[in-house]
Amino acid sequence: MTPAALLRIDSSKATEQIVDFINSVFTQAGKAKAIVAVSGGVDSATSLLLAARALGPERVEGLHLPAKASAPIHTQHAQLVMDTAEIPAANRLTINISAIIQKSWRIIQRSTPGVGAAFTPGVNQLRLANLAARSRMLVLYDQAKRLDALVVGTENRSEHLLGYFTRFGDEASDLEPLRHLYKTQVISLARHLGVPPVILDKTPSADLWRGQTDTNELGFTYTEADPILYLHTQGQSPTDIIAAGHPEPLVTTVLARLQATAFKHQVPYQL
Repeated sequence: MTPAALLRIDSSKATEQIVDFINSVFTQAGKAKAIVAVSGGVDSATSLLLAARALGPERVEGLHLPAKASAPIHTQHAQLVMDTAEIPAANRLTINISAIIQKSWRIIQRSTPGVGAAFTPGVNQLRLANLAARSRMLVLYDQAKRLDALVVGTENRSEHLLGYFTRFGDEASDLEPLRHLYKTQVISLARHLGVPPVILDKTPSADLWRGQTDTNELGFTYTEADPILYLHTQGQSPTDIIAAGHPEPLVTTVLARLQATAFKHQVPYQL
């Protein structure tokens, strides 16, 4: 069976199931409004459209949170997605979080003995990226409180399994309508929902620093990784996955990433 066949979904059925799930959660929680952090990428676009379909656009808030490192095209795409979902103008909000990130970074650095406020590449870049993701979460949940809304998450199963998220940052949400779907499946669902092609065709990026892409960070594409992840979750051994036609170096890299980030799925550790 080809990788595409392994991951094929019935998008109409998936849409119906997710819409029912969203409605069930909001009924159970006794909440009327949803808020989605709209980045301009395919995952947040899909979550926004599903929330709007389930609850009605008038009950959904689209929040765009650019920072200094954000490319202007992402803001354009975020607005395009909100147009597609027919989110009312009154329900759209853009908050630039650059000042929050920069001031927080300076305070942390200046308060750390022997460090100072100077920025150095490497570890500091990742720390700053994590700070950006957590700053987005801070603002997102503040706005959710203001609106008495639930935060609809945007994480897919590929990101989750690979640990490609910031703890207490972009993974934070009240419900995750896409976490059961691999990235390539989300793209299929997004196409079914009418996400504009310009967004479907974008290179995936967490938009945490200029030129940052998922592929550059991970070392492989989701198209390459998803079949391996699927077979792994079905209990296939590395040898079996390689025998199914996936290159050994790629299988090794993907599974090593799983092992290295497995702790993210265990924290907080408890007695």
